[in-house]
Amino acid sequence: GPSSGEGAQGELKKGSSCFYITRDGDLQEAKVQSVDQTISPPGFEIFIPPDRYIATERERLLTMQEGCLRLQQRQGLYAPGGMQTVGAITRLVRRFERECANKLE
Repeated sequence: GPSSGEGAQGELKKGSSCFYITRDGDLQEAKVQSVDQTISPPGFEIFIPPDRYIATERERLLTMQEGCLRLQQRQGLYAPGGMQTVGAITRLVRRFERECANKLE
């Protein structure tokens, strides 16, 4: 239902779609595989299609919402009418969410 995925604070839990911040500062679409709450800060294992699994921390992850905002800001630097890209980004995110869901079913 609508309660799954992101919580009120944009928390990430198992099954959440997210963005992983690479060492170069790029964003890669990912999906949370598991969260280890027994350590502090919690550890996240994420899956990056098609076949990468990465152990990381929350600070290297963005929720879909945070990632979209960041992408919009970045697009805005290049495109004079930066807001026009929002629809494209939304479509992109939906596509990735669908693909992630399909891969994991």
